[in-house]
Amino acid sequence: MTFTPQIVRFQPAFPGKKQEAKIAIRNLFNTTVVIKQIESENPEIIPVLTSPILHPTERVEAFKIIFDPFKNKQVFYHKLKLPYIY
Repeated sequence: MTFTPQIVRFQPAFPGKKQEAKIAIRNLFNTTVVIKQIESENPEIIPVLTSPILHPTERVEAFKIIFDPFKNKQVFYHKLKLPYIY
């Protein structure tokens, strides 16, 4: 599978200003893949699954990431790697 974008960069933010980024996945397998869960270890990053079924060779916006700086008192420019997918 390939992810687009591979790195998500959020602009400087403050509590009360949420930001969102959509993540597309291309299924490179010859079989349908079902995403059951997406997790983030960072409480400021909330992954939301939008399209759990990935058909062979299709590219789909599978999930979005919401950045909520209110979840943490320290707010800085974030460079984020994608959350884990199970």
